[in-house]
Amino acid sequence: MNRFCEIARFRADVRYATVAFVYCAMAFAGRGQAPSAIDSSGRTNSALSDWRAPPLPRQPAGTVSVELLRHPISEPAKALLRKAMRAANAGDHTGAIKQLNAALAKYPSSDAHVYSILGVEYLRTEQYEEAVNSLERAAELLPHDATNHSNLGLSLITLKQFDRAEAELQRALELDATMTKTRQLLQALRDVKSTVALTNISR
Repeated sequence: MNRFCEIARFRADVRYATVAFVYCAMAFAGRGQAPSAIDSSGRTNSALSDWRAPPLPRQPAGTVSVELLRHPISEPAKALLRKAMRAANAGDHTGAIKQLNAALAKYPSSDAHVYSILGVEYLRTEQYEEAVNSLERAAELLPHDATNHSNLGLSLITLKQFDRAEAELQRALELDATMTKTRQLLQALRDVKSTVALTNISR
């Protein structure tokens, strides 16, 4: 990815800048990152990285945040999430969504983890409003998880809610400054907004 589809350079007509930017966001929405809540490495990563779901750990590794301790996940719930992630890795995103919703209904206490993954799967299946709803809930339950904010920012871009998207991407970087692709996305978004604003002033 070169500066997020080169949108930040804006060589195209400004009338198409916003449309092109949203189009690129949708293209990259098919790639998501499993939330850190279930990542055995304990790291958070950008929504724009290729998503490869890690195994769900039996024991929390390293330092566990207070938020995660407030949202424990049972072994049966983990089993359903593993099943959903296997389906996602096999390309069956509809099946993954079905499994995730089943986990949510059967194990409501796993909601913080389920909504994080569910939002990514909705992004990958172009169900953008559902993605926003799921990721808003995930960010509410785990407000210090940078990945949730990054994914939410991406999903908001697909709905052209640029101001909210900017705030979410900025929050993600405040929580994890190493998210390079999230930083690129934020810069591209700001460039789009500046270009459109300058054009409107000149009219």
